[in-house]
Amino acid sequence: MFSRSLLFSSFYSQVYLPLLGQGVDKSLFKSSINERIGCLFRQFNHQRETELIFIKKRTTQPVNQVQFEQLCSPYSRICLDLGTGDGKFPYNEAKKDPKTLFLGVDICPQAMCEISIKAAKKPARGGVSNVGLIYSTVEDLPQFLVNVADKITINYPWSSLLRDLISPKKTILQRIGQLGKNQSTIELSINYSIFQEKAYLAKLNLPKVDLNYIKKNLVPAYKECSMQLIENKIFKKVELNRNTTWGKHLSIAANRETLFLKFIVNKST
Repeated sequence: MFSRSLLFSSFYSQVYLPLLGQGVDKSLFKSSINERIGCLFRQFNHQRETELIFIKKRTTQPVNQVQFEQLCSPYSRICLDLGTGDGKFPYNEAKKDPKTLFLGVDICPQAMCEISIKAAKKPARGGVSNVGLIYSTVEDLPQFLVNVADKITINYPWSSLLRDLISPKKTILQRIGQLGKNQSTIELSINYSIFQEKAYLAKLNLPKVDLNYIKKNLVPAYKECSMQLIENKIFKKVELNRNTTWGKHLSIAANRETLFLKFIVNKST
């Protein structure tokens, strides 16, 4: 159904059963499996390079470049929400702005099922047609998404994405900058209170972030990837309402602060 189960079912049907049926000698079985697994993963990786994998209710739907362009054509703007989690943020934004296509991207397809089901309903029952949920990492998004987004949001990232943004990983920043059109905006909301928690910082190997760190480390790293910082604020509790499940848990329920960074994409430099 999703990547893990898809890969398992593909392995079982395309690798294990054929070899079992051929009565392959045990000494050759392992090498034969490794060869076929390699082929399977090459096929899977090629699909990720040429297609988007959309979550449709409880299944996946591959979308190629032509289909994606058709999907985008009715809308005047496109907004990407990276690390979208359950997808509630792009879903709620889509309800407020029907002329914009909102796309949520996350590596956990199961988390997006509920919103995908809700979005597919009739409008009277909460359905919206201008939201899409994509199963992917940031770095695996296909090349045809370059220069697509008018706005990119990243709300309360955690784990590897948080680390790549705060201990800036150039390949990730470059990819994010590539996704946005020239003069598009990128809004990053981070749970600021975690930088006071030494155990958490050590667990994720994160630096302690303050205004000086932002100025000396983040500003030049992001600028090198065509993103210029234009706004830098620390919000208390409900002052910044991103309307995300994870954001509410981290900042409102826990009475924590949010670091808000806004960039403009400048590809002329």
